Amino acid sequence: NQGEIDKSTLEGAIDMIRFSTEICELHHKSGRHFMFEHPQSSRAWSVKEVMKLAYLAGGEKSTFHQCMLGAEARKATTIAGTLEGLEDLDELWCNHGPGAHAVGGAIGKDEQGRFRTERLARFPPGLCKRLAEFTLRSIKAQRARTSFDARRGLVRVRPPVSAWSSPEVAILNEVSARGQQVL
Repeated sequence: NQGEIDKSTLEGAIDMIRFSTEICELHHKSGRHFMFEHPQSSRAWSVKEVMKLAYLAGGEKSTFHQCMLGAEARKATTIAGTLEGLEDLDELWCNHGPGAHAVGGAIGKDEQGRFRTERLARFPPGLCKRLAEFTLRSIKAQRARTSFDARRGLVRVRPPVSAWSSPEVAILNEVSARGQQVL
């Protein structure tokens, strides 16, 4: 929802977004994966720190329609991150005919004053499955590049292709600050 917003609410939202990018950058510097997701039209993508994050070495930025993965509305979404396979989402653009999506829309507020996007906040099952596959792919790729020595701990066999490789994966989305919907 990109309507008018009061200054203090906007500043709070930008602070939360900047904090999220700091967490993603810390994961990057530690050799871990991350994912940052927001609607394609979100103001978040114009925040300087997010623009930088979206193109860190080894990262991907993909935009797709969630309806292609089971959502009831089109919901154009962008994900930036380092999970192997994110680029596969770029090919998922709505090919449903007119009227194929649920009535009620995803813009503005409903009669009770709630944002219509609230019901779309959860990732659809198909997107959850794809993100889990990307996570496993990333972990397997990391394991293929490492070996374990009990005396010295984790030892790299050969350098990773990018600085993002790690067995740990952090995925943040727009509601992670409330402890919801984090894979």
